[in-house]
Amino acid sequence: MTKITSPTPLTPLPSDPRIFVKREDQNPCGTHKDRRNALAVQRALDAAIHMLVTITSGNQGCSLKFLAEGTGIRVVNIIDAHVDPAIEQALVQAGSAVRRASLSRELSSEEIIALARRNCSERIMDVTHGYEDAFISIIEELQSLCPDVIVAPVGSGELFVGLHQGIELYGLPTSLIGVGVRATRNSIADKLPARWTPYRDQIQSILRDPRHRLLRLTEAEVRTCVERAREEGIPMEPSAAVVLGAIDRLPEDARNVVLINTGKGLVPER
Repeated sequence: MTKITSPTPLTPLPSDPRIFVKREDQNPCGTHKDRRNALAVQRALDAAIHMLVTITSGNQGCSLKFLAEGTGIRVVNIIDAHVDPAIEQALVQAGSAVRRASLSRELSSEEIIALARRNCSERIMDVTHGYEDAFISIIEELQSLCPDVIVAPVGSGELFVGLHQGIELYGLPTSLIGVGVRATRNSIADKLPARWTPYRDQIQSILRDPRHRLLRLTEAEVRTCVERAREEGIPMEPSAAVVLGAIDRLPEDARNVVLINTGKGLVPER
């Protein structure tokens, strides 16, 4: 199985040396999803699974297919009926099987598997959610820095929950700031609007600790973040660039701050 690049680089933000960028865009598929998909593929191999299926908006599906190469495990990606055709094309070019489905309601794991199944003998695993512990490795790589604040995008919350698990595991005093969007759909930060998520209760529990908080940006603020990412010279898709929106809201005494750049994007901006 292809191994991901670990640890990923940590580079200072050009305009502010107290802020560092954790470069998850330097993983093989240019996304933090490589960490969780490497874990998913390994668990599938251990369980003699024939097929992996996931709901994706692009990055997760492309990463999963790449990391499953050479294992004999088939990958099927489920995309929303209204997803940009360029996303479907990119997934197909990566060699993935793609199914379009209406995702206007939450699908059960059984329904997701049924969309991929070809015959009753196939051993299929839904890997849409449930791999938050893969992101503990990010905290392991950051523990020597002992950052005052870590800022990460929040979509479903898988990354946010995993980072919090790492902070607790390593006993760090770090504050965790999640950044999402106010839009429920049609945001340029298209990976972040989440109409449903299995992590909702865990996120609410984390936010009961006053060290941690969640910001939600307007579309105008998201666009400002995208422009700032260009000015800083950092390859960030809009769903990653939102972390720049937290800079002006950091605690005054924050010295070591880490922004998680979750990725550069599967499909180039048009």
